[in-house]
Amino acid sequence: MKIFASLLLALSFSTAAFCDTEEEPYEFYADQVLYVLGDSVNIRQEASTSAKSVAIVAIGTKVRIIKKTETQLTLNGFTMSWYQVEFNSKQKGYVWGGKLAKNSFRSSKNTDYIFHYGLEKMVEGQAFYQIRVEKNHKEVQRVSFEGFFGKEKDHTITNYGSRGITNIDDVLYVDADAQYCGDDGGSIVFFFSGNKLYSIQKLYNVADAPVFATDTFIFPSDMEGKKGQILLHEEAGEYIFSEDENNSDPPTVEYSTNTTTVFQWDGKKLVKK
Repeated sequence: MKIFASLLLALSFSTAAFCDTEEEPYEFYADQVLYVLGDSVNIRQEASTSAKSVAIVAIGTKVRIIKKTETQLTLNGFTMSWYQVEFNSKQKGYVWGGKLAKNSFRSSKNTDYIFHYGLEKMVEGQAFYQIRVEKNHKEVQRVSFEGFFGKEKDHTITNYGSRGITNIDDVLYVDADAQYCGDDGGSIVFFFSGNKLYSIQKLYNVADAPVFATDTFIFPSDMEGKKGQILLHEEAGEYIFSEDENNSDPPTVEYSTNTTTVFQWDGKKLVKK
């Protein structure tokens, strides 16, 4: 009986510990090389905000993950683990995961500029992300933006270069897939032009069978692109299926919107032609 009671007690403690672990939006792994998201970030002796600082590092400082700790911290509405990291070749310490960029990459045209991307905050289940522009370990710009709705929805970022537009250095897409019918999904588009990052447009790609809505930018480098122009193609409508169970014909499409708008980039904004 005493053994059984002891087992129950041990189980209750392990269950409580498991339940106390909060879900994280993403995580990092041993030997992964990352860069610091934000300026004047504390690297600490232990996995705690009250621990002594080993160093205060600048945005873009390179770190290598040694290990993920079991200690979590919730800031700005989301929870991340602390990580033991190696930096400046030999130094070691601990940093909260929310201070590390999920992705970092250089401008395709002007490699002095580096983009650092990560989660900024969570507000009532809505994710807000950030892109910080760095030059020589100094933050020169920060762009904050609302993601597509959904706490657990993964948002990925890709740099597509100029896409054939001469006065644009980089076209950045932050993408999130719809996870079920009627869910929010699509792309958030940014241009880096004149050493400045511009938030351009949120493009939706959603479906709630049989209706759908899709927005797409077509650039000069695309097969259907035109020199010097950025085309915005918008479609919305409904698939019409045959009521005959034996009819194998594909559905027809009844469009409520099927338009293409022509834009040019004037260096600061899209101008309708």
